[in-house]
Order: sequence, then structure tokens, then C-alpha cells
Amino acid sequence: MNPIERGTAEYMDYKRVEDLQPGDMVDLEGDAYADPEGEEPDCEACASRRDFYKYEFEEVHGVEQETPDCVVVSFGMDAIGFPTGHRVFVVQEAEELV
Repeated sequence: MNPIERGTAEYMDYKRVEDLQPGDMVDLEGDAYADPEGEEPDCEACASRRDFYKYEFEEVHGVEQETPDCVVVSFGMDAIGFPTGHRVFVVQEAEELV
């Protein structure tokens, strides 16, 4: 688990992926789509990403409603498709960074 425990004051709690804003910091460790548990990574980069999610938060760079059922969130070098309505842990919202 990341150093900041989920449910503490530092966490902003859940946010729907379609409501994310560039600059939001999210915790993807254990996320059903970004970091599915019980699945072996199918490539070296995927294994590296899984280790990264254990210790780091991801900064949202962009959000696109690709289809009515799919929202693509870009995180710098990565982009992940989530089902519309999926919620992720937001550690810090973009407006707090100003």
C-alpha cells in the first residue's frame, strides 16, 4: 500500500474517471483495470508498472470519453481505458496544487 493510507485526511476519496482533471493525483495500486490483482503481467513493462503503482501516485494528463462506455485517462507515458463510472482514489485534486 502507498505510504498514505486510504481513508486518511490526505485522501480526497473516490472520484469517477470521467470527472478527473489534468493535475489530479491518483492512486492506481490494486485498481481493477490499471493494476488487476491475480493476473500475471504479460510484459516486462507491465510488471514494472505494477511495481511503480505500489510506491507512486499517477498524475492525470488528460481525460477523453472515447465511447459512451469507455473513458481513456492519460498519465504521461501511459493511457488506460476505464469503464464510464469507474471510480479511482484521488490523493490530491488539481485545484489544490495551485
